[in-house]
This record gives sequence, structure tokens and C-alpha cells, in this order.
Amino acid sequence: MKCYYFFFYIFISVFYNSAIAEVKPTLTTTYYDINAKNVSSLVKNVKKSGPKYNGKSVWAMLKWDLQVEYSFKSNQAGCRLVVEKVEVIANISLPNWLEREEEKRKENHWWVEFSSFINKHEIKHYENVLQQATVLEKVISNNELFESCHFARLNYLDQKTKTIDKIRIKDTEIDIEAVKLYSSNNALFEPLRSITGGLVIESGFMKSFIGI
Repeated sequence: MKCYYFFFYIFISVFYNSAIAEVKPTLTTTYYDINAKNVSSLVKNVKKSGPKYNGKSVWAMLKWDLQVEYSFKSNQAGCRLVVEKVEVIANISLPNWLEREEEKRKENHWWVEFSSFINKHEIKHYENVLQQATVLEKVISNNELFESCHFARLNYLDQKTKTIDKIRIKDTEIDIEAVKLYSSNNALFEPLRSITGGLVIESGFMKSFIGI
């Protein structure tokens, strides 16, 4: 344990950088191909070949991480945490429906709308993470002086935990909004009701998804 803390404290800065680190967002989108002739076989093949989360088949899923790089400035007065980089790294998985029968305009129109819905839903979750990360960056970059670097680090960990909690609360609100839309008998979801029985809309730790 003593060796661990020695390794940790070698990152204490000699010079204090008062510049505020901006949040760096990195969002990528991964498409998984689904071969199907119609909506019924589309659902069947999403269940068979699509992503899984907690045993559930997934239409769309967001995975994210909030990374903070920091060091310390320490002198006789105390210790300050120096934020060097705050980064939100995220990926959205979306289906790519292949072999659609182009003459079925109704199904193709539905697919465009449904694809847009699931993508925008996960984008909302991503924007929630990015917004809270921006708040965290400002809070921990306030040059607060602590008795020791140990306490400066504890404060950072506490602030990050609070940020994760705020993300979870907002994620729940985003999911409730989507559930209400589905429950409103919106025609967008009609093709799925008779086939799947509904949608699963959930969020977890650093994840959110719309499943079957």
C-alpha cells in the first residue's frame, strides 16, 4: 500500500497551471447489419444477431466513459488539484437494415422514422453526460486549496460521484419521456406492438439502451 501512494504522489506538479481544461467529446457510431425482408423478420434477426445487454436484445445502445486526467500543486500552504484533461468517450450502436424491399414504401418510411427515434434517444443520453461533465470540469478547476493532496483527491472523487448520480437522474427522466411517447399509441410504434409486445427502455451505469 505504501508503494502505491508513493507512485501516486509522484504526479504532484512542480508548477501550477491555472488554465481550465476544456471537455473533449468523442462520439462514434457503430452500425450492425441486419438482413431482413420485412419488419417481422427484422425483429427476429435483431433478437438473433443484434447486441445484448443483461440478456436483452438491443435495438440501440449507448456506452460511455468520463475520464479525467489531473495532477497536484503542493506547497506549504496546502495542495490544489490541477485538471489537465476531461474527456467524454461514447459509442452508439445502431442497426443497419439490409435487403429491404424497396417497393414497400410504408415499411421504408417507418424505418426512417424509427431509426431516427432510437438514434435521437441515445444522443439525448450522450448530451446529458457531456453537459454534466462540463459542470464537473468547472467545479474541480476552481483552484480550491486543501490541507493535503489526499483531501484534494477525496474532494475530486466526491464531485465525480455526484456527477455520475446527476447523470443517472437525468437519464431516468429521458427514459420516462420515451416510455410516455411509446405509451401514447403513437403510430410510429404500431408495427412493433403486434410483433414484440413492446420496447424496453432503460439506463444503467455508463450505458443506456432501447431493447426488445
